[in-house]
Amino acid sequence: MTDELVSHQQRAQKLYANGNYQAALDEYTVLRKLRASADGKESLSYLSNLHSSIYCLNHLQQWDEAVELARELSTTRDRILGKEDSASIDAKRWWIWMCTKTGDLARASDLEIEIADVLYSTGDTKGAERAVATAVFYQGRSRDSSADQAASAVTEAAATTTNAAKIRSVIKKAAPQVFMAGVVATFEGIVGGIFD
Repeated sequence: MTDELVSHQQRAQKLYANGNYQAALDEYTVLRKLRASADGKESLSYLSNLHSSIYCLNHLQQWDEAVELARELSTTRDRILGKEDSASIDAKRWWIWMCTKTGDLARASDLEIEIADVLYSTGDTKGAERAVATAVFYQGRSRDSSADQAASAVTEAAATTTNAAKIRSVIKKAAPQVFMAGVVATFEGIVGGIFD
């Protein structure tokens, strides 16, 4: 790592730690450009700085810019690490969070289905069920629709997944209860109690 990169990295980390998120973002932006040209956009150092930029944007509530960076982080990690990797799932969850902040709940729902499919494939049934229930909730909120309409839309979105049958089964079971549980239950993970 060159002295210039080390200097920018240390400055960015210190600014972030001190809560100066705009200045930290500026440093991480410079670092991303330097690392992209030196190491490529698939390098771990570039992706780390990209993730740090998302943290800054989250604190600054700059959701529109953050959603694009979260998309880039998620799709790149999926490609180089695999969708099952915990870092890939974490990146997708950041993308979902940014979608909810920009009001793109339909996209958030689709991303939750992607996570559910991966979690079923890795054996995390409870996590997958929570992701499906959250997908139904987001879909319902995005369309301001009934539980049946939201369930139908999520079922259609999940049709091409590896675990479509499992996802359909959860949708039938969860849809009415998800709407009764409400937003607090969804975000606090209580929706998962539906399956206990």
